Amino acid sequence: MQIATPWEVLLTPCLLIVIAEFYLVDVIPKTCRRGKTTSAPTATEFSLLQELVLHPGKIFTHEALLRRVWGTEYRDEAEYLRVYVGRLRRKLEDDPSKPVHLLTEPGIGYYMVK
Repeated sequence: MQIATPWEVLLTPCLLIVIAEFYLVDVIPKTCRRGKTTSAPTATEFSLLQELVLHPGKIFTHEALLRRVWGTEYRDEAEYLRVYVGRLRRKLEDDPSKPVHLLTEPGIGYYMVK
């Protein structure tokens, strides 16, 4: 088995996604672990997180994320996205006001660092 690099998806029976070598997203039970702390994001938070971590470095426009996570009828509801990105940052980042993993591309959208 190879050692995972940051953001690498491990194709094992447990389907772990390694984020920055210290934060794990377990796709099967839909839980997140950071060190010894485990959290269970909401279904929507998890869908958003999954879109971002499966495509590290890819900048998703606001509209693209809204369509992928909420559906086409929500493509203009950018406030939903801001709220959920804020929630994820509180769960992912040491300092959510200065994110280093889940970043904003001003005027465009969001991405996860490679």
